[in-house]
Amino acid sequence: MAQIQPTDTVLNVGCNNGYMERHLLRGLGASCFGVDADPQAIEFARRSGLSGLQDNVDARTRFQCSPAENLPFGDALFDKVLCLDTLEHVTNEKQALHEIHRVLKPGGTLVLSVPHDFMNFLDPDELTRGLRNVVRKVRNKKQLDHPRHRHYSEAQLRELLARFEVVNVHKCGTPVFWSLAMFYTAFGLPDKLTGPLRAVTNPIEDAEYALALPTGFNIMVKACKPS
Repeated sequence: MAQIQPTDTVLNVGCNNGYMERHLLRGLGASCFGVDADPQAIEFARRSGLSGLQDNVDARTRFQCSPAENLPFGDALFDKVLCLDTLEHVTNEKQALHEIHRVLKPGGTLVLSVPHDFMNFLDPDELTRGLRNVVRKVRNKKQLDHPRHRHYSEAQLRELLARFEVVNVHKCGTPVFWSLAMFYTAFGLPDKLTGPLRAVTNPIEDAEYALALPTGFNIMVKACKPS
């Protein structure tokens, strides 16, 4: 969806431990940067390095610890911004999108993915939270767990992206592979262990996400900042 070119400068908002930069953007030759609010994830990303890139950017500049609502970059710097499975976690989604709009070049592209509200009842996090709340109600506990992240309809996303030109909306996926990725992250499994597993599951996941599913678990949006 992003159609990243070797000449592009790319920002990944919510880069976590830099997995995408190491395994995807490195092979495309683009100059890439990542931000995440988790300092431990950023330190891991900095240590991992990106030896395949030739843009001479040091690790501390490439990966920065920052909330999406306050991006540590100047205006109109990036050709592409990725915000994948991140917006649903931020405190102020409107401010985060304002910042993304600010750092994108005119004509630049945002690729955004969030959980689809149609499938929130199958979200593993929501199922676990719901079960805990049932138990707490049975035990007469007043304090309930709040949702860990939000789910969105297409209409809600279009409203949030009013300053952008929405090019494409793609609903896709099931919770299966998302849950597997969460398992990898939760247990901090090293690449040398998850690599062989991903070699098997990634092609299946890619094929699944290529299918347009009206009831898909995710909504992916491609939007452009007006020139």
